[in-house]
Amino acid sequence: LTAGQRDQLATALRQGGEHPADARRLARLAPDPTAPSALLGGLYVAASFPERDQVAAALRFAAGAPDGDSVACVAGALLGAAHGAEALPLDLVSRHELAWVLDVLARDLVAQLTDRPGGAEYTPGWDEHWWDCYPGW
Repeated sequence: LTAGQRDQLATALRQGGEHPADARRLARLAPDPTAPSALLGGLYVAASFPERDQVAAALRFAAGAPDGDSVACVAGALLGAAHGAEALPLDLVSRHELAWVLDVLARDLVAQLTDRPGGAEYTPGWDEHWWDCYPGW
């Protein structure tokens, strides 16, 4: 990242804390359907609604941005990472046609990173069937 880009990210984060949930501010940070806009808008939204019980409100607010789908996607990813997937609104998550696949993959990734059922580079795994789920690895 350039210094200017870091400054933009810091500004979005700071403004979310100092001036939360301001639709005009969100529109200025995320004016178009580009990745930088989605990132800045999503960061602003996540900082505006930092609590676990505010996730649904955050996503509704994010949807009001000029490219609301992208901003809500980034905000949801940030808030889901911060509070866990369980904090995401079930009615929204369940609409995703592959939600159960994403859930299983995410849980398996966390299991492998924390418990190592498939083992690690120099240690064997404790679940002899773990790699049957992911034979390509």
